[in-house]
Amino acid sequence: MSDLINQIQANYKASLKDKLMTLEALWKASDDNYTELLAFLHQLAGSAGMYGYDQISLQCIQLQSVLKDTSSLKDIQHEYDQLNELIEHSIDS
Repeated sequence: MSDLINQIQANYKASLKDKLMTLEALWKASDDNYTELLAFLHQLAGSAGMYGYDQISLQCIQLQSVLKDTSSLKDIQHEYDQLNELIEHSIDS
């Protein structure tokens, strides 16, 4: 059973690169409509937490929170950059 769990976790880790590319595409395409970005962050927060990537999950939640209260992505660039760094670090580790 632990082999199956390890394989599932490895598959999720392998999917992080695609998730990062999706995040970047949604960020660039968002303009003033954050609906798709918020939905993706919500999904990523849940799945990352479920697979043990708690820091990614928490940063997604933080980014969702500030996104709801901003009028410009430039205002929250720092939170976005932190999430990118966490995902990239998880991919590389």
